[in-house]
Amino acid sequence: MDGGKLTLVARKPCFGLPTACPKCLPAYIYLKFAKVPFDLDFNLLDPDSERIPYVESGGYVAYNNEKGGVIEGLKDDGVVDLDSRVEFEPDWLSANAVITSWLTDAVMYELWVASDESPVHKIYYSDLARPIGKIMFLKQSRAVKQLLGVNGDNADHREKEIYRRATRAYKALSSRLGDETFFFDSRPTSVDANFLAHALFTLQALPCRNPFQNLRHQTRKAVIQAGGQDLRASLKRKKQKKKKLSEEEPNISWAHRQLRFLFF
Repeated sequence: MDGGKLTLVARKPCFGLPTACPKCLPAYIYLKFAKVPFDLDFNLLDPDSERIPYVESGGYVAYNNEKGGVIEGLKDDGVVDLDSRVEFEPDWLSANAVITSWLTDAVMYELWVASDESPVHKIYYSDLARPIGKIMFLKQSRAVKQLLGVNGDNADHREKEIYRRATRAYKALSSRLGDETFFFDSRPTSVDANFLAHALFTLQALPCRNPFQNLRHQTRKAVIQAGGQDLRASLKRKKQKKKKLSEEEPNISWAHRQLRFLFF
């Protein structure tokens, strides 16, 4: 790399998030945690590209579909590495695994299978003609069902299994975080970036289909548990006194506010 400023190329902002893409948001937060100066650019021309997000600087590029993703590429290439002190610890490996597998699967299921296509359209296809976006949605939905092993015969069983795994992941992560600001070593790592991105995306972008089982509800419970008494008190105050936000200020949930306070 030539030492120039980094540029993160992501999908556009939406839902009050700097980028509404669930694959782009972890890279954005990771760079923020690293306090590395970078520009944010948006690609509106390739809604189904597996290369997005990517980080570039001069002739250097780290693509999403290479080396296990942008974050792993930045680490392997020695550009930005927040994990060097912890990445071989068993607890760190376990936490990273459940976030990037069980929680990622749950988001994919919610986004492409369980909900209607409205959030998908806003994130990926709003700049395309509606029929083209519909075709691309159906194509990706079929691909996600195949990846998650969901079909007409086992749909209910697989949904329960996906939610059960997500719930177990939340409980384990909440227990690990406790009253600390970061998961490991009192400093941010990619585990923090990945989980914060997951929580913000789930709370801000995913619709609430069933308050007793859906992923948004489970994420909300996990953040309450991790936040302790102060967060419970904050939630109680919010219920007692609601403020109407203007259209210029996106609707930011109480959990979003708390996470911003903790991490930024």
